[in-house]
Amino acid sequence: MIYSMTPLMFLYKAVRKLWRTLLRDPLCHIATQIVMRGNGVICGSVSTNGIPIVSVDRKKRSGIVIGRNLRMNNGNADNCIGFPARCTLMAVDEGHIHIADNVGMSQTALCAMGADITIGSHTLLGGGVKIYSSDFHSLNYQDRRDYKIADKENRRSAPVVIGNDCFIGAGSIILKGVTIGDRTIIAAGSVVTKYIPADCIAGGNPARVIRQNKSEILMT
Repeated sequence: MIYSMTPLMFLYKAVRKLWRTLLRDPLCHIATQIVMRGNGVICGSVSTNGIPIVSVDRKKRSGIVIGRNLRMNNGNADNCIGFPARCTLMAVDEGHIHIADNVGMSQTALCAMGADITIGSHTLLGGGVKIYSSDFHSLNYQDRRDYKIADKENRRSAPVVIGNDCFIGAGSIILKGVTIGDRTIIAAGSVVTKYIPADCIAGGNPARVIRQNKSEILMT
């Protein structure tokens, strides 16, 4: 069956395009720059759909450094694959986020608590990807009862490093202490708990290497 565009549909699309071109996208860009600068983010160039959530605890020597050409989708309207959240960049308790050049992310949460998160250049973070450098809470139930002191003091943190040219599939979760090698693909919905080498495809919960991706390696 062939569907033709009705006058009402044509009008809706024209108004939507006009709204994005003349008002929404420029406002989103200005608001994003205000949010970044207000949190002391060292930022190259950013193109954004929607406005991200940024939180930096500068009193505890935390920070975010972003390279050139970061591309962000914030909200389900800008990447209609079922993840409505905006991108979140959080650096607290001496945690840092380092994002290299030409990175793309959609509805992604980077939470660096007590340890750093590093994203390599030309890496893509799919819709709803979450990366945590901390457990956020102690693994000891008695510590968790004292949530003001013992729970915070005994939670564990470790750096997360994602290499260059990686692709992290939608809905994946990457936990503290994980390193992912260059050019590796993480299948959608994976939970990555340990080291994943370069040039492979990994997936599952917990994620494991499915196969080496040698055919994709560029010879130098």
